Amino acid sequence: MLKATALAAIALFFGATASAWSQTRSVHVQADYTVSYLGIPVAMSQFDSIISSSSYKTTGTLRSAGIVDIFDRTRGTTSVSGRFSRGYTRPAAFRTDYSTGGEDKMISMRFSAGAVTRVDLKPATKKRGDDWVPVSKASLQSVTDPLSSTMVQAESAETVCNRTLNYYDGELRADIELSPAGYEQVSIPGFKGSAVSCTARFVPVGGYRANHSGIRYLRDRSRIRIAFAEVGGTSIYAPVRASVSTRIGAIVIRATKLEAR
Repeated sequence: MLKATALAAIALFFGATASAWSQTRSVHVQADYTVSYLGIPVAMSQFDSIISSSSYKTTGTLRSAGIVDIFDRTRGTTSVSGRFSRGYTRPAAFRTDYSTGGEDKMISMRFSAGAVTRVDLKPATKKRGDDWVPVSKASLQSVTDPLSSTMVQAESAETVCNRTLNYYDGELRADIELSPAGYEQVSIPGFKGSAVSCTARFVPVGGYRANHSGIRYLRDRSRIRIAFAEVGGTSIYAPVRASVSTRIGAIVIRATKLEAR
């Protein structure tokens, strides 16, 4: 459970107002993150993005760290491409390949006009129990993958948290409802200054077991907070810190680098 939650958190918390740019300008963004559980490092990730006023492309690597790496080694790669439209991300293709516990796994999704058109999972989905909450076709409209879901276009820092992230990872469909929570100071390579802080509410929509204690905790009791920083004066806001309280303890994701050029 911890390993899966940590990897999902990396994906979930990783990058503009189009009118603020010329149509030809693009930036190269490099971002590194660490994930810790109760203060102990459990995972690391690195992302490289090319972002323009109308499109984005991101590739990244994920790996377990610390004591988790000794007992349950995990390695993975991820990629996504898409475009910006009316303040939201519209992914075209998302893929994650990773190996954990000696088993290779893969998630691949295709999108069109914000809607999911194809999902491929490896290994294939197993038969679900009676308490399974299915994902409806209607709920797969205007959704984003785990990476695209937190690439925030905003006219100003004040509007970053005034939105709901419609998250889908190939199985779980959830809404992440953001609300403003002030500012905090951040100092890392590539960024030094104020980051806008949001509280978040986790609302499961489908693709989960209704009686799953971890899902119930995230929905009813979890305290989630995400801080976003503007990347290189581009009006793109990327996460620099996130904390999620889970049934088994707190997970914290921190950016250790956020450089744009």
